[in-house]
Amino acid sequence: MKKTNYLWLGAVVVIILLAVYLVMSLNGPAAPTGETNNPAEKGQNSASNANSGLANGSATTQTPATPLPVPGKDEAGAPAPTNGGTITASGSSFTPKGLSAKAGSKIMLTFAATDDKRHTFAFSDPRLSFILVTFSKTEGNKSISFPVPAAGSYEFYVDNQKNTGVLNVQ
Repeated sequence: MKKTNYLWLGAVVVIILLAVYLVMSLNGPAAPTGETNNPAEKGQNSASNANSGLANGSATTQTPATPLPVPGKDEAGAPAPTNGGTITASGSSFTPKGLSAKAGSKIMLTFAATDDKRHTFAFSDPRLSFILVTFSKTEGNKSISFPVPAAGSYEFYVDNQKNTGVLNVQ
């Protein structure tokens, strides 16, 4: 092969690598398994995009906070859903272990910590994997609301997948 052919081949390779780099940098870094880079899939609360303390123990950088919904109102200013409750974590336990909701409605969950530890709340079910909330006593209570899925039982956990509770939907 002639030297000019090698130069052209090298130029094509450089252009392809540059194009791949630009496409990847526009889309952001790839998310590790179980995480997402799409803020819309992380819930309606900045607590869901903190990502530290995930089940795999990885820590990532935090993104700016999104305003919390006004208590008693949803995002559109309508009355808040009646489904929900407060999940309180302390040490390696939390209460309540069971929540109930009506299918097709909205649920509002509030998260509180009584210790100095940072806690993580998430659902095990992939249909609710967009919900991830981190909370601590120093951050204060955090609240999220989301549409209740179809009837069934949805396991959730606080801090690790062995520390579970259930959302029962009728």
